Amino acid sequence: MADWFPPDFGHTGTGYLLSLRATVAAEIVKHCALVTGLPNGEDTAGRQKLGLMSAESVASRANDIANYLVDEWEDRAWVRPVTMTLDEEQQELGRLAQVRHQVEWKETPDDLAARAARVKARMEAAREREKEKSTPSEPPQS
Repeated sequence: MADWFPPDFGHTGTGYLLSLRATVAAEIVKHCALVTGLPNGEDTAGRQKLGLMSAESVASRANDIANYLVDEWEDRAWVRPVTMTLDEEQQELGRLAQVRHQVEWKETPDDLAARAARVKARMEAAREREKEKSTPSEPPQS
């Protein structure tokens, strides 16, 4: 059963992480709840009158449709559970961005080594500055 979805699927801005079924049901309600009608007799001119479904009926119908859709998608292997946690996914996205950057800029091993040396030199310089700040200076003599 597909219970989770990647964060780019949506609906995370509300502070809730919804399952795929809940997300599909929410979309159905969002698009269909206000216009779902039921036969409600006839008006005085003999025309069909429509009444709106109750909130309970709309929610129940949306859930039934969402369950059916997700079951069908699982049977067709269109959806599958995510195998990573959100933290693992963020790490993987960072790794892929790094690979993409290397491909786009066609960095050679020499370029990567030079960049690593520059980063190391900057870090050492920052440590030296911190060390100088933490060493108390002698007070001026009068």
